[in-house]
Amino acid sequence: MYNAAFVDKTMPEADINVIVGIVHKYVYADQPIAKAAPRIKAGAMRINAGGKMNMTSIADQLEWFKSEKLVPADVTLDMLVDKRFVPTF
Repeated sequence: MYNAAFVDKTMPEADINVIVGIVHKYVYADQPIAKAAPRIKAGAMRINAGGKMNMTSIADQLEWFKSEKLVPADVTLDMLVDKRFVPTF
């Protein structure tokens, strides 16, 4: 439902507002919902089924960080993700 509400935008607005209310319990909870709702919607990203991490995407991002010298060149994917604790694909 999260992806349908915030990414695909295939839900009716009333249903999206219900999802925003649920997320608001944990995100920007210190702000009134009127102020938090646009921020919640703007910050949404696709969530993979089961919360699995896309290792190809993470590897691409790591290479970009290295190319920009934002992380040391010797950082490896295995240093970032411990597959024993995180489901991946």
